[in-house]
Amino acid sequence: MSFYNVDWGKDEANGDEKLSEYFYPIPGFEDILNGNKRYVIGRKGTGKTAICEKLRIESKLNHQWHTANLSLRGFPIGSFRVLRNRSFRDKSQYVPIWKFLMLIEMSRLVLNDPMHTLSTQTVRLKTFLYSNFPFGSFSETLQSLEEQNGNIIMNASLINPTLGEEMISVRFEKVIPWLIDELKEINSDSKYFILMDELDEGYSAGDSSLRLILLALLRSTEELSVILQREEIKTAYRFLVVLRSDIYQNLEDNDLNKLDDALIKLRWNSSPTAAYSLRSVVNARIKASLGTVTDDSWKDIVVDSDSELPASVATVWKYLSNRTFERPRDLLKFLKYCNSIQNANPKLLFKVVREAENEYSDWFYNELRDEIQAHLSVWGEALSCLTRVGKGMMNVDDLRRELGKDRVIRDWMKNNNKSEEHILETLFDFGAIGTLVRNTTWAFKYKDHTLKWNSNGKIIVHFGLHKKLRLRQGRR
Repeated sequence: MSFYNVDWGKDEANGDEKLSEYFYPIPGFEDILNGNKRYVIGRKGTGKTAICEKLRIESKLNHQWHTANLSLRGFPIGSFRVLRNRSFRDKSQYVPIWKFLMLIEMSRLVLNDPMHTLSTQTVRLKTFLYSNFPFGSFSETLQSLEEQNGNIIMNASLINPTLGEEMISVRFEKVIPWLIDELKEINSDSKYFILMDELDEGYSAGDSSLRLILLALLRSTEELSVILQREEIKTAYRFLVVLRSDIYQNLEDNDLNKLDDALIKLRWNSSPTAAYSLRSVVNARIKASLGTVTDDSWKDIVVDSDSELPASVATVWKYLSNRTFERPRDLLKFLKYCNSIQNANPKLLFKVVREAENEYSDWFYNELRDEIQAHLSVWGEALSCLTRVGKGMMNVDDLRRELGKDRVIRDWMKNNNKSEEHILETLFDFGAIGTLVRNTTWAFKYKDHTLKWNSNGKIIVHFGLHKKLRLRQGRR
């Protein structure tokens, strides 16, 4: 049984056809299927897309499951803004167009289901869609609607039974109640999922317009879910939004608390016994590749208590996980780098981990960049200041001075009315640095999301960045 025979999977869950073989069903996954959970929030690399991909794969295998995807990648956002309802304020402007698009796509799923029973509702929906939106994607629906100036053509009697059978032109907002009523009357044994992923495309922390669009998406999802998941409705309609936690936290809206019961927060933990245990994710991959039956397959392929480990670290597992943000993608990527290093011993040794750490640290740095750059444009200069201080553990005043000495950072602070404290807090929020608590414990925000930035005393740079930033000390 060899560590080197384990398939750790693709870096990205999107398009990973093997995902079903080693998918770890998170706590709450069944609630997604039954509609009780419809929002999944987590950092980049925590497995949000894996949940959507699992549902997509299952829909290919189960003739009663059907999925459609919505993302902001390639989305005609300009057309979307044109179609907002200007009679409303703030996020409410975008709720009607979101609802309309989601209902149109849900109707398509029903009509494309070969198992659905022909009914008055499906005949009317088919006529309506083919008359107005003969092409089959969110983007094409949106572009067609813009070309029609937000109007659609339909039988007048469907809007108002007292009217005749003539075809009339009406604004899309007026069709929303009719679409809801038609879907409510359909009787099917199938499950229909609208999966909303990749919503961070083009995101910038200062983009107030995109913030309103995302808030409107959340409200639309909630309102449609409440209506279409009532007990008397015979068909399972499911809406699922997955969103990066930093974006969700920046939305800052009073309505967000109302979503709490329907929310899953992906907060993984390196403890083997945690509910969201990284060890369970890793063990699922090992079992899928090697067919092991032990509860903790990790111990079958790793010399976990290697004698070459630093004195301050008890196991290889601890050493690896300390260099991650406790996310599945980080740990699996580190293991893939280890897997690329040839060694005579079939089990993973610490010396292999140490050799793989250089490449992993470069990758980890880039992962941090992808998250933080939307919130801090001088992220690179800020991390370079850590290199100039040169130590893994330092006094916060030393780093503050280096930030103040950097010309690019000084200009950015002046132009954006920001301070060194803002930069330090952002580095802390994204886990690049941690703080000393009660003079005894190093604390990181990714481990405890309630932590606040402490501007006094000592800080520690995340161990995953030490190699890339060429820092001394702090090897654990």
